Amino acid sequence: MVSFLPPGAETALDAIDYDTVYKVDALSSDRLYAQCRRFLGDLLPARVDSYLEVGAGTGLFTLGYLSAARPQRALITDISPKMLDVCRQRLASRAIAEESEVSYALWDGTVNCFAPGTFDLITGFSVLHHILDYQDTLAILQKALAPGGRAIFLEPSAAFHRALVDLVAEVNSALPIGVGGWTTDHQAQVAAWIAENYVNIKYPGDGLALELREDKHLFDPAALHKAAANAGFGQLRIIPFADEQEAWSALSVYAGQLGLPPECHRLFLARCAAMMPGPFAYLSAADRAPSFLLVFQQEAAPDELAPTGPRASGPVFRHPCPHFRYDIAVEVREGAAGDSTQAQVTASGWVLGDAEVQYVQLERIGTARFPVAGMRLDVATIMNADRRYPPARAMCSGLNKTREQYIEGLPGDAIRVIIATVDGGRHEIGRIPPGQATARITSLVSPPADMEADPGAMEGHPGDAGERS
Repeated sequence: MVSFLPPGAETALDAIDYDTVYKVDALSSDRLYAQCRRFLGDLLPARVDSYLEVGAGTGLFTLGYLSAARPQRALITDISPKMLDVCRQRLASRAIAEESEVSYALWDGTVNCFAPGTFDLITGFSVLHHILDYQDTLAILQKALAPGGRAIFLEPSAAFHRALVDLVAEVNSALPIGVGGWTTDHQAQVAAWIAENYVNIKYPGDGLALELREDKHLFDPAALHKAAANAGFGQLRIIPFADEQEAWSALSVYAGQLGLPPECHRLFLARCAAMMPGPFAYLSAADRAPSFLLVFQQEAAPDELAPTGPRASGPVFRHPCPHFRYDIAVEVREGAAGDSTQAQVTASGWVLGDAEVQYVQLERIGTARFPVAGMRLDVATIMNADRRYPPARAMCSGLNKTREQYIEGLPGDAIRVIIATVDGGRHEIGRIPPGQATARITSLVSPPADMEADPGAMEGHPGDAGERS
């Protein structure tokens, strides 16, 4: 098994029994291939000479396609040797290698290691959303395609998952604790799923917020068309991959992954059904599918489909005078890495307000940004008891962990603490005086014990740290 992996490449998927969790077997492989054939028709070649699969995993699509197409040469890649080995065994069960020359390689989508014009068909199923700089991956694959070749991917839709998260947040907020066996622990299980998906929705393409995550992207058609053009493809077709009732099917699948006991699982789905269609009613027909089949082609075709128009982006409303509640702990270590003009900074806690908060920023000359999308059920319960704010915003009001961050500036300069909102607003809520190593910036006169910004309860209140707008 050849490796093209850079140092440190790894996947969290190795830590689970992938086939058991995602129900991968020969039947599901044949079913996926049949579904793709139905939606793609002749866009999915029945026969090819050379084939590359990116992120094949344990062979969910690989087995079904190679069983039918039997290409002369096939290169199957993934970041995980563990999953590739399972894929190899799966293909051996149907003697694929007796008719096709099948090779395996470790690849994470970042290394340009393919000879130009090598492959007639490239596929990847649920793989691009794991790659932080997927645009660079597309550029590598575009060069690897032979003239007239195609690259086909199956990837999740941003609009669909935004509606899904909003509906699940409403359901989780509405389910009464103590009724039907529903407890705060079950509420927390659902909230963790909301928070996991909320980050991808709130920070599309933002490397700082996404780089430490296994799932990094949800996809918007306008952004995909731009990425295809930048990579050098002549055409991109976006095909919704769904049947009727797909919203309910997706809800049922996700509900099954929450780990709820049977009675709570039934209660959760019953409340979902009662609140349907909810946000799904506002989706366009093309956005009602949870995933898209993406067909990238080398050359533009005479019947090229016009790219969909730009989706609405940016805020449609800017709050005229937002108010915020917050409890933020900050730690400053001057002279980090031996540089007297550089400080390593960390921040934890939560912030919730009338305008949705994108970042808490620490600014001197440089800026450090801390995404606000972490799960905080205590904030959701205490600060949103009157349901003033959207449930997802209240649940995901904590500061997310990021890689180590540094800011430039002389140690004698104060550090400004800024709330940056999704509508473009900037609101200073306090300053950390020169020489102060820890600070607690809070709008709460006496925060409850379970609302502490940090278990260490950092002390030190900078002047003028009260609520501002």
